[in-house]
Amino acid sequence: MDARTLAICATVCRQWRVEARLDTLWRPILENEASGIVYSTPICTELPVWQQVQLLRAEARRTAITVEELTSFTWIFTFNENVEEYWKRLDPHWTGSGPLMRRYFLANGLTLAADDDPLRLVTRMTFPWRVKRDRDGTLNFSKIKISNFPSLQVTRTPDGGWRMHNKFCQYVADFQSETAAPHALLAWTANLAAAPFCTS
Repeated sequence: MDARTLAICATVCRQWRVEARLDTLWRPILENEASGIVYSTPICTELPVWQQVQLLRAEARRTAITVEELTSFTWIFTFNENVEEYWKRLDPHWTGSGPLMRRYFLANGLTLAADDDPLRLVTRMTFPWRVKRDRDGTLNFSKIKISNFPSLQVTRTPDGGWRMHNKFCQYVADFQSETAAPHALLAWTANLAAAPFCTS
């Protein structure tokens, strides 16, 4: 029985609601849905399983990324199809040569690129990043701003991953490799001023 059918059964009467929320009925649903998710914050396993399913689904729809998440992931950077051909010729995603470009968002408010990044020869690779503010001054963790570039809209991928994009490029969190920045990057950034992330 699927989740929708069980939810309908739970509305019939009190006894049906009790029966429709049995862990034995919901556990296969939870296991099936969790198997297709690449990322989720921890969910309390002491809750009834039907509630765990609800929380898992809510988590997969959350687009407000935390600073801890943003700075702990390795991000795959690619240009979008509508950019100038010059930039696409430098992007391994479009040329099919070499590893995809990687980006790191550091807790001190800077972004960095991997040492083998092909853009290093043509442009600067370190930019300030910040969380975008709404008009009322509230921090909007669904929008990330890098330097003076157009804001990145934070969304989720169908498998629960993270994606940030604007009209020129996109960043997709890479869960196939280590999520921490390489030791060389960590050593390099240890010499930088430990300024908090910028939110202005």
